[in-house]
Amino acid sequence: MKLDKYIDEECSSRFAKMGFLSAVCIVYLHTGSAADGESVGSVLHYMIRTFCRVAIPWFFYAAGFFLAGHIGENGWYKKEVLKRVRTLCIPFWIWSVIICLFWVLIAVAIRLTGYKYNGINAFEWITPRGWLIVLGLNPLDNIPTMWFLRTLFLLVCLAPAIHRGGLLFVVIAFLCYACFKIEYCNIERDARYLLEFFLSLRGLSYFSLGIYIRSNRYRLSAIVRTLLSIVGVVLFMMTCFLSGVAARLLDVLMIPFMMIALFSVIRHIDISNRLMSYSFPLYLIHGMVAYWVSAIFGTIGIGGHPLFVLGIIRWFSVIVFSILIAAAIRKCLPNFSRFAFGGR
Repeated sequence: MKLDKYIDEECSSRFAKMGFLSAVCIVYLHTGSAADGESVGSVLHYMIRTFCRVAIPWFFYAAGFFLAGHIGENGWYKKEVLKRVRTLCIPFWIWSVIICLFWVLIAVAIRLTGYKYNGINAFEWITPRGWLIVLGLNPLDNIPTMWFLRTLFLLVCLAPAIHRGGLLFVVIAFLCYACFKIEYCNIERDARYLLEFFLSLRGLSYFSLGIYIRSNRYRLSAIVRTLLSIVGVVLFMMTCFLSGVAARLLDVLMIPFMMIALFSVIRHIDISNRLMSYSFPLYLIHGMVAYWVSAIFGTIGIGGHPLFVLGIIRWFSVIVFSILIAAAIRKCLPNFSRFAFGGR
């Protein structure tokens, strides 16, 4: 069936819920854990991580889907690119600088205390080469978690070519992405980084899929959606219990079907509009909050990879504190928050 150009309120609500769920999943990817030798916890942790891999592809898909609703309007390209400067580039620069300063302060404290730390060397970011990284001008490196905003902006700039490519472009993008996943371990670091975190093949695949679906106004029938959702669940279970090349390839096959399944059931999940408005701030802030929560865990003797249940507590804590900080920024610094959160 065809999908109307203007999506209805119910569909818009599902997209917003999926956005919040994806932000929460990204936090788990950076905070969830299971201890060595923990049998049940390790299985649950790996299953949740596999499920959470839907998050980034969904964000790219949704971005392409919503952009496609404006393709063809008078002056759409200039208007949409300038809009993304405000909603993507400015938040990217603001939070890259904040994250850089955050880690530099941590590095200074570590240097003063003599603590043995083998993590990020933030002093590299205050060199001329480092500032290129902070500003997003080094295609071979990035500030942690900020790569998505840079990649998405690049894809928006390429949108006219992607749109003209149609279904053929989508198929080629996914085939290239599948080949990349299969050969991932055999690709040198710089090439791998370019295809993963700069002009991401994963992002290109799902962004182009979003553009194609919206441009051609497709809507799946309930029966087809159910069948594809079942396929997604089966592929998910297979992916959970495989490793190596097979798991990476199944990951490519699984995610589109899992997106359909999640989009079908998300309407039955009640999430407040106020909470959903923190999806983007949660993504931006959670990395710094995760560091402090992990540091607190470390001071009470729970460092490294704690038990699965403690990883769940850490995950939940980072979500709560990140949202509270974002709420405080919105309330106390409203003008700053409009720029920092891209108007969201």
